[in-house]
Amino acid sequence: MRPSRKQTGSNPAQAFKSCHSEEDFPPALLGLELTESVAVERAEIRIPILESFPELGIRVSIDDFGTGHSTLSRLRRLPTHTLKIDRSFVMDTPEDGDAVATVAAAIAMAKTLKLTITAAGIETKEQLEFPQSLGCDEFQGYYLAHPMPAADCLEWIEQHLRPLCHKPFDAYAGEAATAYRDCRYIKNKIKSRLATLNTTPIQNAVA
Repeated sequence: MRPSRKQTGSNPAQAFKSCHSEEDFPPALLGLELTESVAVERAEIRIPILESFPELGIRVSIDDFGTGHSTLSRLRRLPTHTLKIDRSFVMDTPEDGDAVATVAAAIAMAKTLKLTITAAGIETKEQLEFPQSLGCDEFQGYYLAHPMPAADCLEWIEQHLRPLCHKPFDAYAGEAATAYRDCRYIKNKIKSRLATLNTTPIQNAVA
């Protein structure tokens, strides 16, 4: 969920709580994304609001990182789990020296603050390998996967789970076990929702 600047003036935590209650969706699989500029603007008001999300088990991410005016001291105050490097920098690596320096600095800053770091906008193998070599944690972009309908997403998840399925779940530990569990949960949730859609009769509109 990515609220607008106006929505962050109130408390959107209730919307997440409702989603969890209605859909029986684990909070750990939900996330709040704020752009860097929104997150640091009027931080004294934002911080109490944002602190309510980790209390619910929901991760807070700063999107478009590198385009705003964050400082190390400002980021330390925010209850943030993840920084997402803006795609405009990632897409110019590894050829552009300024982009390379920005991405390297963002990864170093995230590591200093013990935050997860995501490189967004990856469209080539080279753009993946560069942040990977610096210890980037997560990657997002068309090189990995395009947006897709639920049915195609289900097939994609099954395809990528298949190499893991020759081992029992308890053979995995730490982050690998968490990723395996989360993928299985999401796959089953998509299958359940598709089955519901396929069996729900379509009502004809009556004027």
